[in-house]
Amino acid sequence: MMESVAERDLTQIVRQTVPVLGVTDGVGDAICRLRQGWDCAVVVDGQQRPVGIFDGGCLLTGIGQGADFLEQPLGAVPLRVLPMVRLRTGLETFIRQMSGADGVDRWLVVDDEGGFVGLVEVLPLRPATSGEQYLFALYALLEQFP
Repeated sequence: MMESVAERDLTQIVRQTVPVLGVTDGVGDAICRLRQGWDCAVVVDGQQRPVGIFDGGCLLTGIGQGADFLEQPLGAVPLRVLPMVRLRTGLETFIRQMSGADGVDRWLVVDDEGGFVGLVEVLPLRPATSGEQYLFALYALLEQFP
């Protein structure tokens, strides 16, 4: 028997394969992850709590700050701050939270102590460049329902 949406939590949809760097790691470390093909790196504090992500937008913003940007620790540069949700949050509750957060495409998932667990990526449900992408995004969401 399948669980209802109200009974499911985020464990089925969380992406756990994402680079994690500390606030004391350098911007160069984050750039290495982007060069390796990752779209972002999660930055955590000493207790493994996420403080934000470093992505291409952070790189573009930082380059405008001058050459010393590349020498800075990640804790000293502007990061993209994302909303957080607990892993145990029910899928139905999360869907309601998503609907109230227009334009948010990624959510940081944390455990009960606030430690980083993974990311949930939310694909747009409107056509981006083709009807095929729209259908793929819609299908990915519909798979979460019984």
